[in-house]
Amino acid sequence: MQLDDIGLYVDHYNTTRQQKLQLDRLWCYYTILPHIGKKLKSPKDLILFN
Repeated sequence: MQLDDIGLYVDHYNTTRQQKLQLDRLWCYYTILPHIGKKLKSPKDLILFN
């Protein structure tokens, strides 16, 4: 790996990590939805990512 490739590696890691967290948030949302009623309108209301 060359020094120029580190930026691409970090960007790919961040994108992959964000997608995994969003998928986990979606599954969590659907899991707890029957138990909380209609208080949450979307998975974004559960956990916010900046």
